[in-house]
Amino acid sequence: MVKRTKAMRTLGLVVTVALFSVTLDGCAGGLQQILGQLINLGGGATAAGGALGAGGNLGAAAPEATPATGQGAPAPAPLGAQQLPTGTPAALPASSQDQLNELTTKYGITLRGAYNDTNVANTLTYARAYPPAATQGLSFTYTAQRVQQGVLGVWQNSGATGQSEIYSDLIDVQFHEGSHQITLADQNQSTGVAIGEQTYQAAVQAGDGTSPADSCITRDYARSNSAEFKAEFFTGLRTIENGLPTQFTTSGGTFNPPENVRAIARKIWAQ
Repeated sequence: MVKRTKAMRTLGLVVTVALFSVTLDGCAGGLQQILGQLINLGGGATAAGGALGAGGNLGAAAPEATPATGQGAPAPAPLGAQQLPTGTPAALPASSQDQLNELTTKYGITLRGAYNDTNVANTLTYARAYPPAATQGLSFTYTAQRVQQGVLGVWQNSGATGQSEIYSDLIDVQFHEGSHQITLADQNQSTGVAIGEQTYQAAVQAGDGTSPADSCITRDYARSNSAEFKAEFFTGLRTIENGLPTQFTTSGGTFNPPENVRAIARKIWAQ
């Protein structure tokens, strides 16, 4: 999935998972700029990953390759402009229904479209990683067709809520898109957003002072910009410390952040 940028509360932020790319330059102006642009997550289990478009202060991003044509994956249409399923999802097993109830009542998360029990379980795994107050109002809409490469998901900030479209069953996508809610959403400005920025700055200091240390990079897509770095970092840290069953987030094999950076990031799960 690929992502791009933020806007302001009135502009609405769209984040698409390719494994995300948003332009963030660390200042207030850059944050507002990010909250108004499309962020999509590209890449898959066999792709190196990359953002569509320029990558902000982490360097230029490469187009995401698709196995069929080798061409860059097209940027998805904004939320609401795509043909999404409107029918009732298939009946869930009792255990999945219980999980769905927990998502709704405890975490304030709504699932829409053609979701299945795998999607429910993945969403709950994501939700349980963060404080319930941080996920309230978030919704995920699932397309009927699922893919493992190309554009895999989209996240959009909409005032006090967040909206995401998911095109894959991979838990990497679910966690990555959901983490954008924590590190970019207006409602999380005083907690998740701040901790996300502190983590990014610590990773930069562990590097060359201008870009995050290589040990803090899950894969090349994390270099797209700071917003994508944050979503990748929290997904990657959860993968290696808590056994999150991701398929390609840390596939590069070099993700091993210094303890001081990890310590800052862990605060996001203990708000």
